[in-house]
Amino acid sequence: MKIAIIYAHPNPKSFNAAVCEKVISSLNSIKAEYRLIDLYKENFKTSLDAKDFESLAKGEMPQDVVKYQKDILWADKLIFIFPVWWWSYPAILKGFIDRVFLKGFAYDFDQNGLVKLLKHQKALVFMTTGGPKEGYEKNNAVEILKRPLSEGVLSFCGIDNTDFHIFYAVPYCTEEERKNYLNQVEEAIKKL
Repeated sequence: MKIAIIYAHPNPKSFNAAVCEKVISSLNSIKAEYRLIDLYKENFKTSLDAKDFESLAKGEMPQDVVKYQKDILWADKLIFIFPVWWWSYPAILKGFIDRVFLKGFAYDFDQNGLVKLLKHQKALVFMTTGGPKEGYEKNNAVEILKRPLSEGVLSFCGIDNTDFHIFYAVPYCTEEERKNYLNQVEEAIKKL
């Protein structure tokens, strides 16, 4: 099993960092291979800018994008770890998707329409929120949290098996609740 971990949180002392550490230790315990893409640590360039478009128009891929595409293609499963900001994923992750999941790499079109190019078996998503579960459920926001990544990106590109784990109200959790969340991470990895 080969896993690409896409991690998007700027604070190395955050609960997201603890989730990432638990993912890695759990992958190590089942002897899975992995590659960590730490977007903030790697200072990922988020803008698909004019220079990128010039390169793409010439049939050349920006070199940083090539590296990440190789990591994605190497893996048979993907793991995303990020906080929910404004009912979505952080801008750095959106930039990663914009620049890496490109036409011709992640999807394409032919005379019959959409061609899904990614063949990963599964995606596992760990997201954290600042607000309580009840607030998201009351506003029917749980699907709003999931759909952009599950349908708008992953399924669109061919990854139809996505498993979400949302850890609610992280800044206000007890230590016991945090341990429970991390146990859920470990269990999810075992089921990969």
